[in-house]
Amino acid sequence: MHDNTPDNAFWQFADRVYRRPAVAEALLQLQDQHDLNINMLLVMWWLGRQGIALGDTDIAGLHRAISRLDEDIIRPLRQIRRTVKQQADLAGIYYPLLKQLELAFEQEAITRLYRQSLTINSSRRETSCIRHNLNAYVLTAAAS
Repeated sequence: MHDNTPDNAFWQFADRVYRRPAVAEALLQLQDQHDLNINMLLVMWWLGRQGIALGDTDIAGLHRAISRLDEDIIRPLRQIRRTVKQQADLAGIYYPLLKQLELAFEQEAITRLYRQSLTINSSRRETSCIRHNLNAYVLTAAAS
């Protein structure tokens, strides 16, 4: 399969942070139990670390950048991958392929979020806006 690993600062941050065992576990719980998008959580964190406080319009733009990809491709693939994992006769061959395919689409989502983040003009820059951005995303996600 072609390596389409993104080459941008957001990917580098997301890859580094997600590799931490406690972080990955917490993000997966937020995804599975609260229907939050891991890539959206990571981009909130990444931009917040840069002192960029996002408004509702910014968050909506980021969400729009990946919503079709997430809803039409990534989530169904994740469900299929998880189902195949439970079937011993299929898991050995197809689970790794599905996991690799899902990761490729997750990388595409990260690329789209990165591109969208370049359009954000935040005049409010603070030392850290991580909490602000995460709270704003969770409130937005809960309302939709």
